[in-house]
Amino acid sequence: MTRAELLQETRFVIGDDVEPFKVSDTILLRWLSDAQDKFCERTGFFEDSSAHSITTVDGTRSYAISERIVEVHKVFRADGTEIVKKSLLGGTTLATATGEPSYWFTDLETGKMSFHPVPDAEYVYTLKTHTMSEVPLNNKTDGVYDQDPSIPARFQQSLIEWAAFMLYSVHDQELQDKKKASDHYAAWRLALSEGRSAYTTLMGTQVSFEPNRGYVV
Repeated sequence: MTRAELLQETRFVIGDDVEPFKVSDTILLRWLSDAQDKFCERTGFFEDSSAHSITTVDGTRSYAISERIVEVHKVFRADGTEIVKKSLLGGTTLATATGEPSYWFTDLETGKMSFHPVPDAEYVYTLKTHTMSEVPLNNKTDGVYDQDPSIPARFQQSLIEWAAFMLYSVHDQELQDKKKASDHYAAWRLALSEGRSAYTTLMGTQVSFEPNRGYVV
């Protein structure tokens, strides 16, 4: 579906397809965009091996990574060899040694990625990541919405289920409907389960990943 088709079908499902609308396009697109991001977080879509990289700076250990990245799976040097990932226990103090990094780790609190030893020069590393869509569904360029859904077409209906769940969950006497909210939420959860299965099949193996802990539902 295109963004316009997605909006139109969402309005049909929630019974808000005749002007004046009860819910604005801005709010609906925010819900639909959130749904696409959550779908990616919870299912594994998408895996990217080329879009994200880090170029180190002499004397700098930690680097910010894109907020669109859910998890970094692997890190590769320019020659294609992999750097080991390590998990550090809370309170671990790292030595201040410098040199070419031999392992990396992430900080869930800061959202940054760090190397050890501290880089002593410019090194370029390519990241293999689990990401959300490259650009949010409700992105605007020069004030105009410019993105269409990017998850597989067969799962795009799930975005509508989430938007409907959000609508019927609002604290508004006219709009709130707990039964409809529950029904749409159940459909959303089913789509997530099917999405995880589809991703596992696509990758040809059983996969596991740790979604961003900021995710709530």
